[in-house]
Amino acid sequence: HPMQRSLYAKKGNSEFIEYLQSIYPDAYIIPEGGHHSLAQKGVGELVGEVRLQVPVRIDYWCCAYGTGSTALGILQELNNEEKLLAFLVLKGFNLGKTEDELVRGRNTEGDRLRLVEAHLGGYGKKSPELEKFILSFLKDFRILLDPVYTGKMFFQLFSEIRNGNIPEGSTILAVHSGGLQGIEGYNYRYGSKLPLWKESYL
Repeated sequence: HPMQRSLYAKKGNSEFIEYLQSIYPDAYIIPEGGHHSLAQKGVGELVGEVRLQVPVRIDYWCCAYGTGSTALGILQELNNEEKLLAFLVLKGFNLGKTEDELVRGRNTEGDRLRLVEAHLGGYGKKSPELEKFILSFLKDFRILLDPVYTGKMFFQLFSEIRNGNIPEGSTILAVHSGGLQGIEGYNYRYGSKLPLWKESYL
């Protein structure tokens, strides 16, 4: 549903959602970024699936943080020995406030969560340094990253490791949450040449 920016700004307003629902009565409206309790529940189930498939102790779970649903879903399923590193891909987060919102009511200690700045100039902004990292990561690991979410997470995760912020010998599990569909738009907007599929580069 195309709309003006002034209307888009009301996307979280319940009256506006009701208005959209009246225009499209058969539509199932999904909150932007999947920010919903059902999304958190689904991510929580992902944690259980990972534990079945990767039967080793995980010291650090890592995810990109946009709306927060992935981080919340993971956080509520962590055991006492596990920590979450949530990489903030949006500029302008109030770190203290965001962390309080994540921890509040989750029955978890604050030291089990660390928020890491990873916006690299802002949401969806061009970063030659990040583009170079994405190509290098693809070549080394045969895994394609996007420049808006997962690329920033892995870029900053590698920096955290290099800087000694994660103890040597730790087991890290990074959740690749997708976002690859955004590469084409990013390339169009900035004239970049990031591959759309890993086979096109390898």
